[in-house]
Amino acid sequence: MQRAANVAAANHAASHRRRKARTVFSDQQLNGLERRFETQRYLSTPERLELATGLNLSETQVKTWFQNRRMKHKKMMRKSGSSTSIKTP
Repeated sequence: MQRAANVAAANHAASHRRRKARTVFSDQQLNGLERRFETQRYLSTPERLELATGLNLSETQVKTWFQNRRMKHKKMMRKSGSSTSIKTP
């Protein structure tokens, strides 16, 4: 019974943690990310590290941007009815 109370208290505390602030990318960073996305939908770890370093971003920021951009691209393709193939790893 006490364990359930501890789990509930931990879940309650976790729900009140603040999320990390949304990253605002510079125009230069966005241009670099978009240019790379046009030629390559998926990045390997070394490619992600190289791009992140070149744009002064973390690997996680690049990874998350690419994930979000792929979903945006997928939705746009679905909405337009286009069946353009997407490069996969």
